[in-house]
Amino acid sequence: SRSSKYIALSYCWGGNQTFKLTSSTIEELYAGFKISALPKTIRDAITITKWFKIKYLWVDALCIIQGDANDWIQQAPLMEKVYRGSFLTIAAQGAKDTTEAWTVQERLLCPRILYFGALLKWECCENMEWEFPNRYHGYSESENIKRFLFSDTLIHTTSPDDSGFQILAKYWANITHMYSLSNITVTSDRTVALHGVMKHMEGRTGYENLAGLWRPILLSQLLWYLDNDVNEFSSPGSKEFVPSWSWLGMNEEVKYS
Repeated sequence: SRSSKYIALSYCWGGNQTFKLTSSTIEELYAGFKISALPKTIRDAITITKWFKIKYLWVDALCIIQGDANDWIQQAPLMEKVYRGSFLTIAAQGAKDTTEAWTVQERLLCPRILYFGALLKWECCENMEWEFPNRYHGYSESENIKRFLFSDTLIHTTSPDDSGFQILAKYWANITHMYSLSNITVTSDRTVALHGVMKHMEGRTGYENLAGLWRPILLSQLLWYLDNDVNEFSSPGSKEFVPSWSWLGMNEEVKYS
């Protein structure tokens, strides 16, 4: 029923948003607040949620206790279920701050996306519609990946000699590239920000992902490189969270040979 459905908001709010759920504001927010106090992106998402006659809207800044490590440990692994289980995800394009790796994962996993930005666009696992169809020229990289993630092709990778392995390597290289082009504000979040996509693919293929590389094709997966002359970890803290042979430790554009 519609009463049990919810809409999720995917947007980049960075460190500039003051209206958020924290241990010091939790009681105040539970008591209620005026919608006018919310940032415009969230207010717009509420309006859209009402259009669809859906009762609930999930917003990370208001549903996860910000700055609380214990709450984060509990909530971060659930991001895959949050976005895959949503009736619809509203993707706010052009919101302030940078494009983060979190939004890459969110928009790959959710079954339906309504993009609001310079153009209005609808995207699901089977179709896309643009506000101005004559401006559309084929699938983008992210749209092709989304179709792959929810297709039967993903589960038809059974042996190293199968063309399915080549398909897996191709699409994972694209996901790697998309992720590496995004910014992540907290170094320790890098692996977690891709956790949902990895778990989704592990569940459908039965293969193990090792710090961003797939075990059945591990040798070829090690052939990643940086698209510039940087040969060191960009962040001193990244070594603490991923092995040296994983591209997840790099804060630079990553490609495959």
